[in-house]
Amino acid sequence: MKSDIAVKPVALAAPDEVSGTGAEGSGEFDITFGYTGPYKAEAHGLNPATQQDGTVADDPANDINTALRTGVGVKFHRVVVPAGTLHTRVSLFDEYTDGNDDLDLYLFRGNTFVGASGSGSSEEQVDVANPEPGTYTAVVHGWQTDEITGGPGANYTLFDWSVPADHTIDPNTLVIDSAPAAAVVGTTGTIQYSWSGLANNKYLGAVSHNRGTDLIDATLVSVDNDTP
Repeated sequence: MKSDIAVKPVALAAPDEVSGTGAEGSGEFDITFGYTGPYKAEAHGLNPATQQDGTVADDPANDINTALRTGVGVKFHRVVVPAGTLHTRVSLFDEYTDGNDDLDLYLFRGNTFVGASGSGSSEEQVDVANPEPGTYTAVVHGWQTDEITGGPGANYTLFDWSVPADHTIDPNTLVIDSAPAAAVVGTTGTIQYSWSGLANNKYLGAVSHNRGTDLIDATLVSVDNDTP
């Protein structure tokens, strides 16, 4: 018995994300082309995180549905996503809580669930590619927390970024130093990039991969230059 298998060609293979540290630095990554034709890499950002400090009580039920219904063990944060956003990310970090806390993260747009992150620590991240603009709600859930003044709970900092789709929008601290001038099917090229002038914060940007005026894909660039 023979079955036909259809293989859909991929225009470009590139890493989803690359990372770095420091107020200035550089990096590189490879891309492999699945077509022949025009190609251009564009830099977006780097954008500093918007930071919101919060305190959440421990959820005695350890159940997000119960917590959302009762309001016990959850904290709500407003996250604004501008029009023309390429990528939005909302994150929590272990080093930005005040103890051995296990916090979870949920994201809603109105009453619509967008995404969630629930690891065994407070290292949580929700990503939204090409998000609808508007006001979102980030929900921090106190799954398991240490003691703070007044009872079990956690002090934390919530981070969010919205990377613009327009590569000309400031801040434009990410620079493409070298990239293939055109695509040739089956070949691999290298993109070299750098950044400078970062203040104390966590940053997110992107390198977009474009075929003429058409966006093919994007590689996120995260840079840490912060001290809790």
